[in-house]
Amino acid sequence: MSNKVTSVSARGFVVADFDTATFSLSFNEFAPKSRDAKLKLKKGVEKITATLDALKKKGLQVLVTHYRTNITVGPNQVYDRHTGVNKIEGQKAVYSVTFQTPSLEMCSEAYDALSELEVNELNVSSPVFSIRAEADLKLKALNDAWTVAQKLFNDQCTVLGQDASNFSVLSWEVNYSGYDHGGFAKGRNFSNSTAALGGGGYDGEDAIDLHAGRAVVDVILKVDYVRTGS
Repeated sequence: MSNKVTSVSARGFVVADFDTATFSLSFNEFAPKSRDAKLKLKKGVEKITATLDALKKKGLQVLVTHYRTNITVGPNQVYDRHTGVNKIEGQKAVYSVTFQTPSLEMCSEAYDALSELEVNELNVSSPVFSIRAEADLKLKALNDAWTVAQKLFNDQCTVLGQDASNFSVLSWEVNYSGYDHGGFAKGRNFSNSTAALGGGGYDGEDAIDLHAGRAVVDVILKVDYVRTGS
């Protein structure tokens, strides 16, 4: 049987600027044989490498510890409308790249450059923003919640005529909600870094840029108290 006397729940949070952006992109090539499908990837890979090299010369930093490339090859399945089943037509080779950068001021330019690559079936995801020192932020949020929990408990004891020093912590639960705010496009919520303005076209000077926004690490702390004094 638990000796718990009462419980207190408190919320703590910390707000910080994102410091890292993760980019992911891929493209496909098709050929009757897997060897040929892989060979056709070469030109596209060279274009991606050249684009990244050009961005690096402009100041884009790429974290070498978080740069990944991958090639997958498999049957190319095509849906046959007449029979209602998938059939295999040759081989499909997919080249993908994922990398992280701390150069958030260049995210919009990097996304534009990568999304304009002339490769087959290009897929470029909007950058995902994150914080490398996540553990430190969680600790700050937990400290904030603990300060609030102690005040709430002391206030309850004062109101009810109890001595807070006669109680101690029996157990606790911690629940992090993670990041409440991700990346956004300034002004409106666009996934692209530019928007069509004025009826179809856009003025480059008025283009809407990608912004990282801010991170909110939120925590709920539940503390169970037990009486230890008279």
